[in-house]
Amino acid sequence: MELAVDEEFRRYEPAYETLISAYALLKDDIGLDVLRSMAERGDEAAATAVARYIAFPQSFEKETKREGSYRDALSILKTVPPNRVTWRSRLLIYQLVSKDTPRDFPARLDACDELAAMTDFPWPHQTKLEHGILMYQMGRHQDGKRTFAEIRDSLASRTGAVSVPGELRYLADPKSGFRAPLKTSIRVPTPAAQGGTSMAFPKVGDLSRYRSGRTSFNASGSSHATTWIVSSSSPNSARRQFR
Repeated sequence: MELAVDEEFRRYEPAYETLISAYALLKDDIGLDVLRSMAERGDEAAATAVARYIAFPQSFEKETKREGSYRDALSILKTVPPNRVTWRSRLLIYQLVSKDTPRDFPARLDACDELAAMTDFPWPHQTKLEHGILMYQMGRHQDGKRTFAEIRDSLASRTGAVSVPGELRYLADPKSGFRAPLKTSIRVPTPAAQGGTSMAFPKVGDLSRYRSGRTSFNASGSSHATTWIVSSSSPNSARRQFR
């Protein structure tokens, strides 16, 4: 059954949930065992259903006290043979990685890149937005720029709200495990002549991947020129830090 992906990135695949609920009603959870057996044989739909059941128990049993396990769900999804993989299991992998280790930007970007390689994947705007931000975060500025251009071009024909997750609001420092905002500084030489104009370039230590030169990035994905107006009593230079 073909299942649509909604724009708000909140709808789980209802057919799989219904299937799990029906099986779970069987005596001694025989139905769940059947699905697990199917997943072990490489059935992607079964693996996706079981993974959702393990990760999001409240979606299937409202009164359950069972805690979800994102990592166990990921382990099941990663057993699907490559020749049987579709975007359905890979989208769930991205969701689970984002919940389990939200600051593991390399893993999240890898999951998004795998989805991007699937030409039949119906990108939700929320996922595409996060993909674009992750590209900028990992230094793939041109790829990020193209992704945001695609988002802008499709806004007129698409609906649904999007939001920037907290961990993606600022460029983060890889040295901190992507937990702290990236701090840089620039040195502005004093103009040779009074009233002259000088140009400033960010210096980002050994973080050569951030080669944005005279531009800065904000969470909306746009790049904009930064104008620095510096007044300094130093005869040599003025220094200012920014995030």
